[in-house]
Amino acid sequence: MASRVGRIEGIRLQGESVDARLRDLVEQQAALRELAIAVAEMRAPEVIYELVAKQAADVAGVDAGAVVRFRVDGVGEVVGSWRMGSRHTGSLVPLDGAAGVAAVARTGRAAHMSAAEERAAREPGTLAPPGTSVSLPGGVAVAIRVGRELWGSLLVVARTDEWIPPDLEERLSTFADLVGLAITNTDTSARLLSQATSDPLTGLLNHRALQERVESEVGRAQRHGRPLTLVLLDLDFFKSINDAYGHQAGDTALMHAAGILERCARAGDVLGRVGGDEFALLLPETNAEQALPIAERWATELREAAVGVLAHLTMSAGVSDLTHANGSRELFRLADRALYAAKSHGRDTIVVYSPDTVDEFSDSDRGDRMERMQSLAAIRSLARSVDSRDSPDGEHSRRVGRMVRRLAEASDWTPARVALLGEAAEIHDVGKICVPTEVLRKPGRLTAPEFELVKAHAAAGAEMARDALSEEQAVWIGQHHERFDGTGYPNGLANGEIALGANLLALADSWDAMTTERFYNEPKREREALVECLSLAGTQFSPDACRALAAIS
Repeated sequence: MASRVGRIEGIRLQGESVDARLRDLVEQQAALRELAIAVAEMRAPEVIYELVAKQAADVAGVDAGAVVRFRVDGVGEVVGSWRMGSRHTGSLVPLDGAAGVAAVARTGRAAHMSAAEERAAREPGTLAPPGTSVSLPGGVAVAIRVGRELWGSLLVVARTDEWIPPDLEERLSTFADLVGLAITNTDTSARLLSQATSDPLTGLLNHRALQERVESEVGRAQRHGRPLTLVLLDLDFFKSINDAYGHQAGDTALMHAAGILERCARAGDVLGRVGGDEFALLLPETNAEQALPIAERWATELREAAVGVLAHLTMSAGVSDLTHANGSRELFRLADRALYAAKSHGRDTIVVYSPDTVDEFSDSDRGDRMERMQSLAAIRSLARSVDSRDSPDGEHSRRVGRMVRRLAEASDWTPARVALLGEAAEIHDVGKICVPTEVLRKPGRLTAPEFELVKAHAAAGAEMARDALSEEQAVWIGQHHERFDGTGYPNGLANGEIALGANLLALADSWDAMTTERFYNEPKREREALVECLSLAGTQFSPDACRALAAIS
């Protein structure tokens, strides 16, 4: 009778054990099903990892869990956690211990954590130091493999009052194998999503993804009555970079520009490349007036930073907010009109859209302006060729352009006219294309015939510029070697006969010749050059131009 009762009790206990295993299996399958759904929905990796940590703890029947990724620098990073106290997502785990996660990283096999390690995992500080003895397990860490590579560790930690099942290591290892597959799918989905929405060169949002984001943000802003601004910007004369230096230099310039935009952007701003050399910047909670200084900061960064073989880049930008736009398409259209106006007003400038300031150009007007810009691009290429023969670094005209803009700003010129003068400065020496290289680089005194060749370049450059620039800009180029006292060339003009822009251009041109290395002279120190220029006020240079130089020096 007693033996029969014992058999019945054994059967009952065995049945309870089977029932428990079935319950565990059902729970594990439910956890994996939830995980599979999250992966299929392409949730963010950090969401997946947190879900893995929670479900691992649930499967183990313990209090806390974590997913630790092994980094190439020899530490573990917590990429997902569940009730782990100080071991929150983003914290680092040393991998030089004797047990737990460190042992997994070293051996690739499952390892127990000691009670001391368990406490350290929950509290500030590091995991147990090397050599810590392994006593009663406070947790278990198992390997996560992606493919055949050891990717990281799945960790569960029990409270001191929790019972750890004896088969936990086996259960957790099975779960970790399936987790590895989930991570593979998550990484693949994230990579495919990134490839679908990112520009491959710059890493910014591509055109399609940006349009979708603009549409979403416009809807949100309109629903809640919040401001939103779109900035479209274009790198000036980008085609000439490709023509002069090759497409690799052009790609470098685009990546450099994207880096500046990302560096200057605020948290929450949305950046994208909409094609070629054109970028877009969406500024939530920002109106056009607030966006203008942000765009100006980008323009300044571009002007001042060197990139590869280039001394600097400039940009034209159009700004529009929702004041005049009733949807995302209208916002793009108005920002594009403002950008077109910026390029039409000499480039290297920013225009904020308003019906009063942005003209509505007819198709024929737009065609004429595009033809003008194409002509200017061709002349710029010639000017670059001249610079490469006339200065060691080939950047003389660019530097003169930057300097003359500063002089014009110090002389209270409007931004639009500053841009026009800078545009003329960047091709002011194009007429030297007709001067032989040996004359341009001659170290000694020029003969009379050689000097006549050099003197002709100002008038020749003005004539060439008339096809692409305004008449006033051509005059500035033609007069940039006239002297205030009337002893310059080509026409011996003096004082009030010389255009104000030509006076500024003459000083900027001479300043660069004095302060940078040329084939025929050594550079002066800037202080020495300043003293010399000021001493020539009223003779070679306009006194007003010299006052502007003193103001910026």
